[in-house]
Amino acid sequence: MISGFMDRVEFCDEEIKVYDYKISSQSQEYLYEKYHMQLKFYSYVLNKKYNKNIKMILVNLRKGYIIEKNCEQEVEVFLNNYVNQLN
Repeated sequence: MISGFMDRVEFCDEEIKVYDYKISSQSQEYLYEKYHMQLKFYSYVLNKKYNKNIKMILVNLRKGYIIEKNCEQEVEVFLNNYVNQLN
């Protein structure tokens, strides 16, 4: 199950930026692994609706790091694999 809220979405001419803010003492790798599916789902939905490049931005406010990913193709592959597992 994927649940959550988009913390911030910026619509630019060439792309859409999706921000997810976290307050965590975890590493970048841990946080990305934990939340990447949620961000990929947001990206997929926005890409399908607006047909723009999507940039996912995970911001850790406590540790002060930012993870940025452009992943339209990765999202498509991820969701296709997920749907195939359901069948």
